[in-house]
Amino acid sequence: MNQKTKQIIIAIIIISIAFVIFKVSFPNGGVETDTALVTDNNAPAEVIDGQIILTLLENLKRVTLDESIFADAVFTSLINFEKPIESQPVGRQNPFLPIGREF
Repeated sequence: MNQKTKQIIIAIIIISIAFVIFKVSFPNGGVETDTALVTDNNAPAEVIDGQIILTLLENLKRVTLDESIFADAVFTSLINFEKPIESQPVGRQNPFLPIGREF
């Protein structure tokens, strides 16, 4: 076999291996299917939205915050570098009107 034939065979083997790895890694062809996007066509949108809101509310109820971090010495040693915002002059009443027309 000459050098060019060997290179073609090696390229075909590498492409075949890459294809097999892709098919094993992504059984749906690389397209993700999210079951959250699938809806029941018989249920009205308001019911589905309500169920989603209730699910999110239940997830929020499970969130806990360790309030001891607010008593920590590191947190209490933080310094507020806030500067008050000075009042700025007000522009035109309607900035979309042509210049010279103030209504």
